Amino acid sequence: MVHLVTLKPVLVGGLAARLVGVRRVVLAIPGRGSVFSARGPLASLRRWCALLAYRRAYVPGSTKIIVQTVEDGEYFVLRGVFRREDVRLVRGSGVDLGHFRASPEPAGIPIVVLASRMLHEKGVSDFVAAATLLKKRGLRARFALVGEPDAGNPRSHTHEELESWAQAGAVEWWGFRADMDALLADCHVVCLPSYYGEGVPRVLMEAAAAARPIVTTDVPVCRDIVRNGWNGVLVPTRAPVVLADAIATLVSGPELRLVMGQRGRVLVQSQFTTQMVAGQTLAVYEELLA
Repeated sequence: MVHLVTLKPVLVGGLAARLVGVRRVVLAIPGRGSVFSARGPLASLRRWCALLAYRRAYVPGSTKIIVQTVEDGEYFVLRGVFRREDVRLVRGSGVDLGHFRASPEPAGIPIVVLASRMLHEKGVSDFVAAATLLKKRGLRARFALVGEPDAGNPRSHTHEELESWAQAGAVEWWGFRADMDALLADCHVVCLPSYYGEGVPRVLMEAAAAARPIVTTDVPVCRDIVRNGWNGVLVPTRAPVVLADAIATLVSGPELRLVMGQRGRVLVQSQFTTQMVAGQTLAVYEELLA
């Protein structure tokens, strides 16, 4: 059996598996990615090619498809790429609750963090615009970008852009951090105004596990981990003013942050642990092997 994860391995490995006679294949699609979210004639052509390649890699009955959202599964089923009976839902990649623990907020000025690859579709510029607006309003808070540009992605912000934003003073740029557990313990609010075609964002699962409230966009993958008004706030995509208002609500409300953070931790415990994801994935394997 072969388990292939993300677009390129699925497209290449699925065809390779057919060529060498591997009859049991799992295709894991953690979000549709920029191929399916981009617009324009070239993007449409790339999308058509990707759908064709998915169809060729798929063998009904002996191939199972893992998606992270119901919407992603429906997208491919309605276009005749996969049969509904071969699609399985596994929400995210799971969080280790022993590694990401709930901790009290640090003292001092509230810190709002966006931790991600520095891509346009992650809403980085919207976050900067919201931070700039809130600084002008006089909100007492710090705003930090955590992550590096993606040199191989044409939709990435550059080092020069990130440095210029930091020099302007509205945001800080902390670069790459491997110690996400410590980072989340040191902040007060996690923000990801994404409109990227991804699976359930890992940083949001980790933030909820660490009992931190979240501000994110009202799109399917983010709605899976954030219940609006319950463990965070959902805002429209590409709406910096609304984003700023949502951030200000949490920055100004320590009691609200505490309650939302505790609820997020409970949500992860009930749906997004590594043990749950591993069990659901093994169930797909057992189904194929049977």
